[in-house]
This record gives sequence, C-alpha cells and structure tokens, in this order.
Amino acid sequence: IRDRYQRRVHGDSPVIRKLNNIITKRVLKWLAEEAKKHPEQYGKFFAEFGNYIKEGICMDPSNKVDAAKLLRFHTTVIDDGSASLDDYVDRMKEGQKAIFYLNAPDVATAVQSPYYEMFNTEDIEVVILTQDADAFVMSHLDQHRKFKLVGIESAEAARLMTEYRKSKKAKQQEGESKEDENDPDKPIKERPDLSDVHEPVLSAEQVTMFSRWVVSLLGNQVEICRPSDRLTTSPMIVVDHENASVRRLMKAMDPNQATRPLGKQKLEFNPRHQIVRRLYTLSQRTDTQSRDTALLVLNQLYDNALIAAGLMDDARPMLQRLNTLLDLGLSAMVRDSDAAGTAAAEPKA
Repeated sequence: IRDRYQRRVHGDSPVIRKLNNIITKRVLKWLAEEAKKHPEQYGKFFAEFGNYIKEGICMDPSNKVDAAKLLRFHTTVIDDGSASLDDYVDRMKEGQKAIFYLNAPDVATAVQSPYYEMFNTEDIEVVILTQDADAFVMSHLDQHRKFKLVGIESAEAARLMTEYRKSKKAKQQEGESKEDENDPDKPIKERPDLSDVHEPVLSAEQVTMFSRWVVSLLGNQVEICRPSDRLTTSPMIVVDHENASVRRLMKAMDPNQATRPLGKQKLEFNPRHQIVRRLYTLSQRTDTQSRDTALLVLNQLYDNALIAAGLMDDARPMLQRLNTLLDLGLSAMVRDSDAAGTAAAEPKA
C-alpha cells in the first residue's frame, strides 16, 4: 500500500508531469524526422503502431498538434495509405478553406459515395477514414494548420464547396475580363440564344410542394427535406447525421445502444434527377395506384440514403418493397414491349 501510494504521489508531481511532457515531445519530433527520412519504413511502423498515436491525440491534447503530423491516411489522390495531413494541405486548391474527410471501408467505396460527387466534380481531394476510431481522432483534432477538418457528409461541407465554386467562378470571369481588355482586336463573343433552352429541373414551387409531401409521409423519420445542388448522379442523401463509425463503436461498447432508434434525419434531394422529377409527378396524381407507387419509391429512396450514410442497421425489411418495385418495373417494360410489337404487326394503310 505504501509503495502504491508513493508511486501515485510521484506520478502526479509537477516534476514528473514536466519530464513526461518533455520526453513525449522529443519522441514525437524524432518520429517526424524519421518519417521524412525513411517514409517507407515509417509507413510500416505506422501500420503496426498507428493506433497508439491516434489514442495519444485523443488522450493528450497538449501534444495532439505534433502527433497529428505523424498520422497517415488513404485519400482520393494517394490510395496507398501514406498521405499525411501536411501533404494534403500542400496539395489543397486555391480558395479551399477546409480539410475534407469521409468514413469508408476503402477508397473504391468512397469514390462511389453520393457525398463525394461534388468533390469529384471540382477535383477536390478527400481524406478517407478506413477505421472506425478515425472519426474520434478527427473530432479531437478539429483542425490542422489552421484548416478545419470537415466531414463531407455534413451541410457545412456543402456550404464550403458552394463558396469555393463561387470564388472560382468569379476569378475565372475576372481573368477573362482582363484578357479581353488587353486584346482590343479580339472579336466580341456573341451571347448564345437561350430562349429555347429547357433544363429539366423542378421549379421553386414544385420543390416546395415536393418537400412538404415528403415530410408529410416521412414525418416520423425526417425532420427537414430540402433541395441540394451538391448531387449530380444521386437523387437523395441525409446530412448532418450521426457518424456511422461512432454509432458502430457505441453499439460495440454498450449493448443497450443496439436497440436505440435513429433520430429524425435531414433529407436533401436533387431537383434535377430524373427519379425525383418522376416521383414528383406521381405524388401529384390522385389515383390510388400512383399514390401507392409513389410511397414505395419514396421509402426506398430514403432507405438508400440511409445505406449511403452507413446508418442502415438491417436491410432485410426492405426486400419485399424491392420485389414489389421490380415487379412494377418489369410489368411496365412488358406492356411497352407488347404495345410496340402490336403496333409493328398492324398492317399499314
């Protein structure tokens, strides 16, 4: 008991704490130097002992800045797991204001995510967090070299990307304007005639009606439904949701978490997507078949969004719905094929 008491007293003394901090800083500095001199050897070291560095970031706030330099990740540009946060910052685009990351099992899965679509369009690099614990590391770091760490599943990421797009467009227009001023002999470009251009997109009124319709049917699951300009090939996503990696870890640590239901989600949809536009058309019809089909499609789109976010705990309940939708689609194709065959068989006048 006496020895245990003495160890506790000495371990908590200011001298021991200061000595511990000095040694920690020297070790971190040495590791950083070794990582620069021998990157391949350090990569092997990090693969085996990287979890201890991550734990240190979460447990030792005073040294997390130095420890963050030792982290290594996969990214959408460097997919061998050797990218550091410093490397990422050095490759950032002009006007980019944050370090973006996404939780995914691997890079191949990440680049298929609907959340990556906007970043892929703008050629913005995204850090891929392949381990569940990485989400905790990012939350404890919060920023690196004054750049905030932002998950691309958040609404904040979409806002930052919208600002980036506007800034990029403004600079391009400014450059074109200066180029025209410096070349007086350059012919003036004629404005294209846009009077006959029709872009398939829901109008502002239709967007409002569609949003209200979605919330009226999914009110127990959806808090907000709004349009988004971040999607290109996907119809819907959920944003600002519970991190899927954190959710899995919490369930693993506490069995009571396994039965905890999801809270209400914030749903965003692509008003240009063909599925959304057709779903809006169905939602405005009054016949029972159209309304039932619209409800089936809406529930499937919502479940798809949960799957993309990693929040679908059990996908088996939606199998019957999928079979129903497949039957509807195949039946429509057969009817169209039969109608085309009948029309071709009819004698011409």
